[in-house]
Amino acid sequence: KFNISLSTIFELAKGLDIAPKKLLDFSLDE
Repeated sequence: KFNISLSTIFELAKGLDIAPKKLLDFSLDE
């Protein structure tokens, strides 16, 4: 479950061109 969620977030972040820091924050929030 976590792996899938991370993959989805990563893909979304790449598409939105979000910084890795923001991605980490989002992952932590989840």
